[in-house]
Amino acid sequence: MISKFSLYYSNKSMEFLLDQDLSSAYAYTREALRIDPMSAGAWNNLGVLYSRAGKLDYASRVFLMAIEMDDRAHSAKSNLAGVYRRQGKLEMAESMAASVEKFRSQNPYYHQHLAEEKLDEEEYEQAIVHLEDAVARKHNELHFYHELAIAHQKLGNDDAVKENLVNARRYARGTEKVRFSGKLKDLQALVEATQANP
Repeated sequence: MISKFSLYYSNKSMEFLLDQDLSSAYAYTREALRIDPMSAGAWNNLGVLYSRAGKLDYASRVFLMAIEMDDRAHSAKSNLAGVYRRQGKLEMAESMAASVEKFRSQNPYYHQHLAEEKLDEEEYEQAIVHLEDAVARKHNELHFYHELAIAHQKLGNDDAVKENLVNARRYARGTEKVRFSGKLKDLQALVEATQANP
């Protein structure tokens, strides 16, 4: 079980890292590891610090330790692939990157992320493809259906909008269920108004 104090210090470390304050980031990472020496996330942070400082051999060893502690440490794997590239170890980099990509391709939320990028770019057909991939991996996530409804609305596919709002309502709970019921009523009223005034 991850120590909440170690996680706190790891998160603080990343805040300082983002602010380019490497010495403070290192101090918080060291404290996170003191509290929980088995924290793959803290080891990953230390690897990022070494990488930023140009100490690539240390960085690669530390990322490998994080991965050894948690085979699902995909951030460490991705970071290690980057270090291997900088070291000119291209085959090792590609192998590690392929491992990360395999995980991502199985992760429904990764497909949702790709879809959201396409929605921002107004590439609605591509967004739908990614969201359908997300649904294929996790069929009961209401947010996938909601975003599908949005993409179909942009393309004028009213039947698909309704179908996806119905699915979103099916998997919603509490106030979310009420919200999607309201959206369906609004959609029905809009359809009826359009039919009455062609």
